[in-house]
This record gives sequence, structure tokens and C-alpha cells, in this order.
Amino acid sequence: MKNKFENLKYDVFTGELKSSEDDINELLEKLGKMLFESSKQTNNRKKMSYSISSLSQFLIKEAADKSGATQGSIVELAPLLFGKIILDSIERRAKSINTLKTLEKQAISSLKLFKDTAPHLSPYTDLIAGLISELIEMEKQAVDNQNYQGAESPGEGSVLGCISQKNINPPYYKEIEDHLNGNKLLKSLFSRYKTN
Repeated sequence: MKNKFENLKYDVFTGELKSSEDDINELLEKLGKMLFESSKQTNNRKKMSYSISSLSQFLIKEAADKSGATQGSIVELAPLLFGKIILDSIERRAKSINTLKTLEKQAISSLKLFKDTAPHLSPYTDLIAGLISELIEMEKQAVDNQNYQGAESPGEGSVLGCISQKNINPPYYKEIEDHLNGNKLLKSLFSRYKTN
């Protein structure tokens, strides 16, 4: 018998119970309100120490000087902006599942023609078809579980397990790339920080 609370999901940022109607704008609005409220409470503020590059420090100062914002407010907004990027990524990935399933059908149809032409290679084409199906199922589970890092780990014994996760960009890399308009310098900077 299933526990009625088993499928409840909580928002990563707000900790609130999510309904299926929650969308990205609602989540960002909740997070923005929480940040605004916490920024007003002076007794709730804490000093934190992070090491960031001198270039990042300079850019924060420059952005503050040019915009009239404080350096603290720029840092305070960082989780909201990054939150928007990863929530946009989840939404894009959820919408792409049906497209991936359509592409899977096309690939399997092509593999069947390949197998009909070279039946002796059918163990390989069957393996490829299985891997495609497994990949899509992994991505569907990751999206359902709100895994912002990407597909869940492949099951034990899967051929997909031999692929190093270190070489895979996180799914939200596409949103960062889109925001940076394909700027190669900034892309290489992001890939450096991704590995640290």
C-alpha cells in the first residue's frame, strides 16, 4: 500500500510543498519575496567568507559602481538569477521529453532498417536501441525528480555507466550559453568554474 505522502515534492529553494500547477514564474516570485524579506531583517544577516577571484571582485565592484547598486545587493541577487537559470533549464527539459520520444521512434525505425540490411549486426543495433530508450528514461526520471544536475546515474550494469560524468556539462549550461549569446571567452570561463 502506497503512503499518500510518498509522491509529495518540495521546492528546492523555498522548502514549500509544490503543487503540479507551480510554474517557474511562481517559484521565482516566491524566492524573490523570501530574499526581499530576509534582506530587510538586519538581525538575520550573516557575514560569510568565500574565496572568489580578484577579477570577480573587480566585476562586482564595477557593476555596483555603474548601476548604483551596492556590492552586497549584487551578491544577494546571485541566487535568484542562478535559480532562474536552473528553473528555466528544468522547464526546457520537461518540454523536450516528447521530442526525445519522437526522435527515439525515428532512431529505432532507422536501426530496424539497418538490421534488415545487415542482420548479422543486430546485437549491436539492439544495444543501441536499448541505450537510446535508457537515456530518455534517465532524463525523464531526472526531470520528474527536479534533478538540476542532469540525468540520474545509469542503472548497474548499464553500458552508459562507462561514460564519465566529469565530461558532461550540466543541463543548465545551455541556459547560461544562451544568456551569454555564445560568447566563447565567457563559455571557457564557465567551464573552468564548473570543474572546481
